[in-house]
Amino acid sequence: MIEVKNLNKDYGNLSVLKDINVNIEKGEVV
Repeated sequence: MIEVKNLNKDYGNLSVLKDINVNIEKGEVV
């Protein structure tokens, strides 16, 4: 399983991702 919690990404003053949560279970195709 892959789990991402509270992912944030900014480019300078531009916020492109904010509080992204992702769960990928074994066998899932993304």
